[in-house]
Amino acid sequence: MEALGELLQKKNYETQEHLDRLVSLGDDFAQLLDFSEENANNLVLAINLHDIGKIGVPETIVLKESMLDESEWMIMKKHVEIGYRIAQASGEFAHLADVILSHHEWWNGQGYPQGLKEEEIPLLSRIIAILDAFDVMTHPQPYQPAKTADEALHELDLKARTQFDPALVTVFINIWREDSDSRYDPR
Repeated sequence: MEALGELLQKKNYETQEHLDRLVSLGDDFAQLLDFSEENANNLVLAINLHDIGKIGVPETIVLKESMLDESEWMIMKKHVEIGYRIAQASGEFAHLADVILSHHEWWNGQGYPQGLKEEEIPLLSRIIAILDAFDVMTHPQPYQPAKTADEALHELDLKARTQFDPALVTVFINIWREDSDSRYDPR
């Protein structure tokens, strides 16, 4: 798994800085939700592995600097299934396979790949979805400029009850606002 993670970084599919920011926010989430040490560790592992399936997606799609067309998007969406199979095959991380598979499911059932909704989506997947969306929104992407933290929080709030778990969005906003003057500089 370490080798796969290094491959993702080497190909610029995932940066260590992005993962570090997600882990930091995930640690705060775990603490606020009073996770056991095992659950907190599983969240950190799942954060580090959530996009591992991108190694099975062509580089031309993952690194494309404009919006994906419909056929490219269909290929990109396969990364969750590829990641699921990698985790299952590893043995050591098989218990996180469903979390990896479900991190693009939506609260209203309109996500992928299974169309799960609400509590059917694993808790860790719902947390990762919020953390990942916030971090992506607050950092420049080839296809869109970075939003401010306030703009990203507003977007998360707008998409609570459709894309994101509304209770977890509230927790995230509270975490961010409490720590806004501390280590979380999204830029």
